[in-house]
Amino acid sequence: SRCNMVDATQDFYERRARDYEEQTHELCPRAWLDVFLRHIPEGGHILDLGCAYGRDSGIFIEQGYQVVGVDYSEAFIARAIERVPNGTFLVQNVLDLHLQDTFDGCWAWAIILHLKKSEVPKFLSGIGSVLRIGGCLALSLKLGEGEGLISDARYGGEPKWRTYFSEEEISSLLADAGFRILGMEKPRSHSYDDAENLHLLACYEPYERK
Repeated sequence: SRCNMVDATQDFYERRARDYEEQTHELCPRAWLDVFLRHIPEGGHILDLGCAYGRDSGIFIEQGYQVVGVDYSEAFIARAIERVPNGTFLVQNVLDLHLQDTFDGCWAWAIILHLKKSEVPKFLSGIGSVLRIGGCLALSLKLGEGEGLISDARYGGEPKWRTYFSEEEISSLLADAGFRILGMEKPRSHSYDDAENLHLLACYEPYERK
């Protein structure tokens, strides 16, 4: 059930938040982050979806952007508030956003790998509902096939939900949700990576696609 698999993943992040931070705090994809920011107006509003402990939110704020970070892990949000006092951080499910703002950009880094494939259309339409027309979405995902609870050797074999996508699949899902892809790349692997990544930048243009 959704319940069990999300609970396992969410439970992992609640318990291992600091461990995860230690392993990933130096892995910010700076080149791709800079590409994303070129599409965001100066001082613009950025939504950091699945913000974890606020690593990337902190960089956006240092560069003068206004940031709202969302994550379902209370441990992560508590840490983000501590690390990035100028951000706004909320405990929310990314499939059920309750936000007052409209955003110029959404940074959704390594998060759809924890969603069921069947939930991705809802996830993307939720992003569309809070992005301004012409707003930009940065997405990183895992390439491959299938989905399920997979043990993570980096954390003693603990299970986390993983969903893999092909380029065609994610391109089609984005088009259906009103996004036009501006660019994609397969970055070089890092020692932390246990599957090939795909980085994507897309523009929200829902009225162009009817």
